[in-house]
Amino acid sequence: MKQGVLVTAFKEPVWLERTIRQLGEGFSIFVHVDRKSKPEVIDGFMALERKYGNVKVFSRYRVNWGGNNHLKAILLLVEEALKDGMEYCHLITGQDYPLMGSDDLLAEGEKQINYLNSVKLPRADWKDGGYDRLIYYNFFDLFNGRTRWGRRIIHYLVAVQRIVSFKRKIPEDTGYYGGMTYWSLSRECLAYAMRYAVEHPDFMKAFDHSFCAEEIFFQTVLMNSDFRDKIVNDDRRFIVWEFRDGNNPATLDERDYSRVLESPAFFMRKIAYPQSAGLIAEVNRAYRQGN
Repeated sequence: MKQGVLVTAFKEPVWLERTIRQLGEGFSIFVHVDRKSKPEVIDGFMALERKYGNVKVFSRYRVNWGGNNHLKAILLLVEEALKDGMEYCHLITGQDYPLMGSDDLLAEGEKQINYLNSVKLPRADWKDGGYDRLIYYNFFDLFNGRTRWGRRIIHYLVAVQRIVSFKRKIPEDTGYYGGMTYWSLSRECLAYAMRYAVEHPDFMKAFDHSFCAEEIFFQTVLMNSDFRDKIVNDDRRFIVWEFRDGNNPATLDERDYSRVLESPAFFMRKIAYPQSAGLIAEVNRAYRQGN
């Protein structure tokens, strides 16, 4: 069975290469690199395509955190994976690393279990239940929300919309769901989502200048379909959601090793050099020992 790993990345191609080597030749790997990454970084990712026969690299969209271009990049990767006959796919970032050996991860894919975290909106833990992401224009594709001034401009423009009581129309007959971005899904689920996107342009238009559309699109489409009873509400990712050493989610290191080993997750995130080097060495040692 052909299985794929879809990757959205923007830095550290050397770390992605470690993931590629760990996954092995049993997986086809589809990578989208942020077009605004430094030219030498993009070249580093493109070199991976030339080096490994199972890797394809694209760099079509400028991806700002929170912007709709991230969803577009993901949909591009899904399209390419389906075109190449993938029957099961994992979506990860360039800062993820497998928590299973290649054979074990392939065996999990063979089970064709759909893993997708989702909660019906309104969500108590999202501002305005999550609907503010859609009913107001959030200009993350135009401004960098990771910078102080970019964030201020985006928030100011949303505040103006609130003051004048402006709310844009979104399809009202859709029960919206939201959850974690990253998933592991079968070809059938992904093909259905892609068809839905083509056949419902008004639904897709609601994501223009939205916030983190990738946390809503797949959840909403699939949880309103006949697949809803075939989806496990879990993303099978190990993530430490806390502010640590200037990052949230935390950059993983050797302090997380015991929890990593106990986790049933497929992948861990996020990793970075040099903070995660020791942890990855320990994880690789566990692979070799069959732990």
